[in-house]
Amino acid sequence: MRALVLGALASLAIACSGSGESAPSASVQADAAALQELLGSDPSRTVLREVEDAVDGERPVMAAEMIESAAAPAVRRQIERLQHASVSTQEGRRLRTRAVRVHRERLTALERYGQLLARGIGTEDTELLDAMHAYADAELAIVALHDDLSAIRPLAAGADDEREARLGGLPPLRRDEEPVDEGEARPTLPPEGPAPSAGEPAEPLPE
Repeated sequence: MRALVLGALASLAIACSGSGESAPSASVQADAAALQELLGSDPSRTVLREVEDAVDGERPVMAAEMIESAAAPAVRRQIERLQHASVSTQEGRRLRTRAVRVHRERLTALERYGQLLARGIGTEDTELLDAMHAYADAELAIVALHDDLSAIRPLAAGADDEREARLGGLPPLRRDEEPVDEGEARPTLPPEGPAPSAGEPAEPLPE
């Protein structure tokens, strides 16, 4: 009898251990799909890429104007869309709250970044560097949200990858003395003062 009881307990333990992590329910997957659709159609995606191009092209004032006139309003629209996302489960509501929070953090960091870009890029501009890193951190939080949603509801093969939304943030500026991996293109802070050739007469062309 004791052997039978022990065997039954062992079978029960094995069954319980095998069911410790259940797959997400269809309702939770539907909530994840609703959020994925909104994240994948983020109206700020295109303009944020254009902001990045302006920074790469050393046009900080233009980038700041784009943030104020287009990027920040687009992020605000995205926040409003997420606030009204239709979800039906407690997990879905938790994910929706998280999505709204990380996009608000993106907006705060983006606005601060734009304010500092508006004054131009100066040498040893630690305030601007800090703002860029804060913005990148906000974007990484959105990347993590995408990943967690994909764990609940994997994207179909060949579907547009929402992480292409450039959710890693703008590439950080670097000081010239900081090492950079070969092949990695990043905007650099301009040198202090005029270019070495400024004011020097041009060399005559050979006859």
